[in-house]
Amino acid sequence: MQLKVKFFSSDNVDIPSLINFVRSRISVFQPIKIGCIPSQVALESAIERASRRTDHGSRVRDTGILILMYLSGCGQIQDAVSRCGISPGERSFALVYEDQADITELMHRFPRIREIPHDIPADQSDDMIFEKMSYVDSMLD
Repeated sequence: MQLKVKFFSSDNVDIPSLINFVRSRISVFQPIKIGCIPSQVALESAIERASRRTDHGSRVRDTGILILMYLSGCGQIQDAVSRCGISPGERSFALVYEDQADITELMHRFPRIREIPHDIPADQSDDMIFEKMSYVDSMLD
């Protein structure tokens, strides 16, 4: 599974409709609050850990939810979604996805959403995020 990341912005998007659209996807398609991504290294680590868990069996079978759990450092799904999932009022978000066709359909269904350039730091010397990811691993074992 090769996951990619793009960043989007919208002045006015119906978040509940967007969440329903996300839930209707078969492949990985997970929006994330940009503020939950401390660095490129942390995002890549969360994606890799979530993919590995999904590939080797996990009590949480949704790779997107696992990514939120790792980025938030929460062992509970609801807490992870609350902290790092998008919610009403969000104007910009990252989207981890597997299938470009899902992005194409997203842009068609939600014409107010536009892709934006967004740089996140390559690495941030905050080892706490990796400690939190290890905590999530221990909760999932």
